[in-house]
Amino acid sequence: DKDHRELVDFVKQMRFERAGVFAYSEEEGTPAAKMAEQVPAEVKERRRDELISIVQKCQRKFAESMVGKRVEVVIDRVGEGGFGSVGRTRADAPDI
Repeated sequence: DKDHRELVDFVKQMRFERAGVFAYSEEEGTPAAKMAEQVPAEVKERRRDELISIVQKCQRKFAESMVGKRVEVVIDRVGEGGFGSVGRTRADAPDI
């Protein structure tokens, strides 16, 4: 729990605009999979959901802060009549 709380505090402090969150899964043949005290699945899922919720709030705040701003985008798919198009900014794909 202490490590998880530390991670939660870190994620809140960093205010990630983008992050992938997943529950740990035992990978056969790894040292971690052989550890005696494994975290129960329901605890892993609850912790994952908590982190996802924090990241989503940060993403929403970031998106709201971008409303009305002009940014360069690469269009991946043009929507019908120009509506519903899908694009990426440099933050989404800095290599483009």
